[in-house]
Amino acid sequence: METRRHWCSKSAYCSPPSSQPRVMLWTTPQSTSTILTKCLSAAVPNPQRIVKTRSARGVYDGAVVKDGPADDIDDEPSDELLQQAAETMCSEDCSGGRVCTDMLRFRHIKRLLENPNSSKRFVFCKDFGHSIVDRYEFLPDRTAQYRHAFLIRHPAKMFRSRRKVLLAEYESSRGGAKKTYQAAKSREEFHLLKDAPSWYNPPGLCYKELYELTAYVRENVDPHLVILDSDDLLSNPAVVLPKFCDALGIPYSERLLSWSPDPVATDEWQNAFSPIRSFEFINMFCHTAFESSQFFSPGPVPGDNDLTDDVKECVEYCLPFYKEMHQMRLC
Repeated sequence: METRRHWCSKSAYCSPPSSQPRVMLWTTPQSTSTILTKCLSAAVPNPQRIVKTRSARGVYDGAVVKDGPADDIDDEPSDELLQQAAETMCSEDCSGGRVCTDMLRFRHIKRLLENPNSSKRFVFCKDFGHSIVDRYEFLPDRTAQYRHAFLIRHPAKMFRSRRKVLLAEYESSRGGAKKTYQAAKSREEFHLLKDAPSWYNPPGLCYKELYELTAYVRENVDPHLVILDSDDLLSNPAVVLPKFCDALGIPYSERLLSWSPDPVATDEWQNAFSPIRSFEFINMFCHTAFESSQFFSPGPVPGDNDLTDDVKECVEYCLPFYKEMHQMRLC
């Protein structure tokens, strides 16, 4: 609990040395980004990891809509409103300091990124591209010298995996989970876009938002951004991971190829929901990654016959954005 308070405390901000590598990793859900974060957490000495999950933007927007205009950035929600929104989203008791509401505020995250712990060997922040839509001014300033990386995954794989997890959440018996879903009649009739809560489906279905962020970052922040395809990483980590680390200034060693399966490393991740693995709604998405010990070989891209109609709809919309980014990937 003391660590969580430290993350929220403005007294923790320090002026970093110029030799401290800093990396922002932008991605979509179900992209294997949590496995990559676990890898870096377990194998690289003394990093600072700032992990904003899918929930942060959903909680923030949900609270803003209830509290006033969504574009009223100067009037951020109160602690009480954010706490209520967090409990609505995760259907769990968030009392007792389990949620750090500051970590749901754009200004706090920007300040934290621009003033990280100077004693850390490097800084690594993971977030979804759609979490920063219409909030680009809250990206860390260029003077903070962050490198930006983008992790992509073929949308057929991403949405098939996403449907499986969201359907499991819909069918789960945990308190209140079904209240946030529309009333699908059966597994077959469950529709990824129509039945899941709105915060799971941003307007551009994650890929459009990620693609637009690459364009903005390349033009305004980091002209040498790095795009990594998860299948390339999973297929040949011994070759791809050194290239990825070298391009971003992350210290590399062969320890990055295998690490302890103990999920305790995730307890050090700076996140609004802390410790992150104590929340069932996050574990439902990430438990396999939390317990990972190495990268696993990816399967083939599923064909149309292996996809439900709702997944096909998502893939058709997102594939052009994925292909544009895939052409610019690190290989």
